[in-house]
Amino acid sequence: MPTATHPAPSMPQFAPRTVEFGKVSTAQPALSHFVVTNTLHRALHIALDLSRVPELAGSAPLEQVLPAGATGKFPLTLRCHDVRTIRERCEFCVNGAHFAPLEVRGPG
Repeated sequence: MPTATHPAPSMPQFAPRTVEFGKVSTAQPALSHFVVTNTLHRALHIALDLSRVPELAGSAPLEQVLPAGATGKFPLTLRCHDVRTIRERCEFCVNGAHFAPLEVRGPG
């Protein structure tokens, strides 16, 4: 219960909700990050589901446990084998129960 000395924690921060890769070469993978800051007073388990975008298959780790107050970075590696526009909606899950969208955009 929140008190004057222990205020209610704010929501965890997830950024960016849209991961933009900009120009990508078919010869070299592109790297971007999805960042989570745990502002709660308890640990969070974050899991990414990137299965809708096979070009992100080399991204790791896909799960992290973030202690209270910690920030975690999920490196996302985009490997394009042909020239095309990527605009896919993936999702991430918090503590195995709360799902939220994560959009991935690649050149286009």
